[in-house]
Amino acid sequence: MYNINPSKIARRSLIKKSHEANKIKSELNSTNGDEISINSILKQLHHKETGAKLLLLFDEWKSMGFKILKNSKAVRIWGKKNAPKRSKQNFNDTSSYYDFFPMCCLFSEFQVYPLDNNPSTLELLLSKYNSDYCE
Repeated sequence: MYNINPSKIARRSLIKKSHEANKIKSELNSTNGDEISINSILKQLHHKETGAKLLLLFDEWKSMGFKILKNSKAVRIWGKKNAPKRSKQNFNDTSSYYDFFPMCCLFSEFQVYPLDNNPSTLELLLSKYNSDYCE
């Protein structure tokens, strides 16, 4: 039995969620004309599932004096699109649109703790951030 790369599993899961988010995006565009990104919809869906109000990168949490809890699973969204590494002649229609997007790993306020062991540090941080996806 062979092991499947966890990154590939996460990518497949993110692609599936992105298809669902794209349907929501189409519905929103047709009803009220709002243009919203797939990543914003993915964050909103995560907020509805978990109640998380703030999703930040590992380095962002670290720079603010927080540490990620052991065994925390990252929430994945899409990063900035990469240029294709192959020539146009080698590109075929079977390649996925998502092949050129890296994944970003985000963590919520439920997955971190302050290094100063002061619980009010997190409360202060949450009060400063006004997340557009948690309204």
